[in-house]
Amino acid sequence: MYPSPTDPTYGVFVARCVTALQASGILTEVVGMGRHTALPAKLLAYLRFTVVANLAVLTGRYDCVYVHQPLHSLLPVVPAVLIRRARLIINFHGHDLLPVTRRGRLLSALLAPFFAGCARVLVPSRRFKTLFDQRYPGRPGGACSVFSSGGVSSVYFGTRTQLQERERSVLFLSRWVENKGWRDFISLARVLLASTPELRFTLAGIGPDEELIRDTLHKAGLEHAVNLVVSTTPESNRALYRAHRYFVFPTAFDESLALVNLEAMACGCVVLSSDFPAAAEYLEHDVNGFRFERATFVQRVAAVITELEADPLRAQGIADLAGATASKFDEREIMLRLPALLGLNDAA
Repeated sequence: MYPSPTDPTYGVFVARCVTALQASGILTEVVGMGRHTALPAKLLAYLRFTVVANLAVLTGRYDCVYVHQPLHSLLPVVPAVLIRRARLIINFHGHDLLPVTRRGRLLSALLAPFFAGCARVLVPSRRFKTLFDQRYPGRPGGACSVFSSGGVSSVYFGTRTQLQERERSVLFLSRWVENKGWRDFISLARVLLASTPELRFTLAGIGPDEELIRDTLHKAGLEHAVNLVVSTTPESNRALYRAHRYFVFPTAFDESLALVNLEAMACGCVVLSSDFPAAAEYLEHDVNGFRFERATFVQRVAAVITELEADPLRAQGIADLAGATASKFDEREIMLRLPALLGLNDAA
């Protein structure tokens, strides 16, 4: 996955890693694949990726082969990796370590020997490091290190408006797929609007559920009460975070980190998230944000937002602590450690 002229935000984290390595003086050649929606175009792109990647590994004099999203990207280059006995580094992002589909689980089983034997492994959180170490105990490969999804980009830091200077507003920003929790957000809007009609709601992002979301809002009579925004760039996301008081993330996934939570915290939002395990690594309940079980998520979030609206000093204190926590995940500091995590310091 890599940015392309037609979708410049797809795979932007991988592009940031390339930039960081090049800034450290490490020569880096990229073989990537942009996003394609039509099946024929996707198959052709995958075939091209396979050919180009294998040729690059076989003919290049590389110190290592660094594979992102290995569940999708590693299998095509297995022949070249085996022939060259290349030093393999793997960077898991989320569902490539914890697959949620039958196909993903099958690929994970096929690639398990490479996961166990590669030179280095990077994962987004301590939670995923534990999962990896449990799955591959005593593996002969090298270290498994936490790499916090590259951190929060510096564009999110800086001057933040106080909560009381923002509209009374609630934001959902994520990929528009069922398990990210957009239905819970719509239910939350219905509950809160019944008691606090002046609250504003924004459901932002992009994804395959767009028409389903529009239909759900229409059937709930909320198409004019919930603003639907297509947002795909860091700049537009930052503007949304900074315009809202509350950020709600009702995901049903076992998220690898959920960088959106940290981005919202960096922008001074009060974050109310579902209680997936990795969230506990940066969200301390009722201190710098909130974590809730999904079974009672809508009711409890509605109650907390109502309480915070009546106690602005408490809300601002939580937002201030959230910003301080997010600053510990500053992209500049995390990316500086990337060459060492990959074992490439001597190559610079």
